[in-house]
Amino acid sequence: MGAGGAALTVIALWLCLRRGPLRVHGSGRGGRIVYVLGAGWLLGYAAVGDWLLTGLLDGRRPYEAAPATQAAVLLALAVAPAAWCAHWFAVRARRRLAVSRGLEEFAAGVRPLFAGVVTAFLCTLAALVLAARLAVPGSPPVATPPSMAEAAVVALCGLLFLARLLAVHGFRRAALIGTAVACAVQAVALATAAAARLPGAAPLGAPVARLTAAQGTAAIPAAACGAAALALLIYAFGALCRASAHGGPGARTARTAPATSTAPNRAP
Repeated sequence: MGAGGAALTVIALWLCLRRGPLRVHGSGRGGRIVYVLGAGWLLGYAAVGDWLLTGLLDGRRPYEAAPATQAAVLLALAVAPAAWCAHWFAVRARRRLAVSRGLEEFAAGVRPLFAGVVTAFLCTLAALVLAARLAVPGSPPVATPPSMAEAAVVALCGLLFLARLLAVHGFRRAALIGTAVACAVQAVALATAAAARLPGAAPLGAPVARLTAAQGTAAIPAAACGAAALALLIYAFGALCRASAHGGPGARTARTAPATSTAPNRAP
């Protein structure tokens, strides 16, 4: 079941990144490699990160496939809503660009669209958590509140969605930084837990040990992906509400020019 869920996730993400509204046009090979490595690390941590961290902190334990399978199913199910939300936002933003009489009017009209599409995606994730519980044996009962592990996967979905949305509209550097920060936090947690096993180095793992003792090992990816997603959300709220983010390659050069004109930037 775990291998099937992983395969489903890989296929869904490959289709998502190669085609449709979440495909990044004109990105260099280096940028694609970095993004794939970052996303691959985050997905790999979702599969085995909690198990590795528990082993480093408390000794090895049997691998539990149900949480990883549930995460894989949730990630795979989230691909279609992410693509639809990205397409809906892009179409509505271009329409707003065509009728706006100035940059401020365009930004004022797009901000509610962006807030709405993010809210819709998060609400969809809440419903998909229940669907994943029903699909994966050994998952928590439907009536129970969301677990920290599920919150971590939801945060990961939100991070990947926002990073891809920014990359699609030309803000690839911000997307890469956001995913890299989440990867770094997870890697540091594993590294400090491993270093704490060395003689005299126990204090290195104390912060991670205290956090996991209080909230569970899933608190590490939840905090890493949640903080990175929140930072990207704040950045995207400003960046994706600019006319230059929706006017095509020619209009994107306007990011570096002062927006003093009140005439609308229209898509070519």
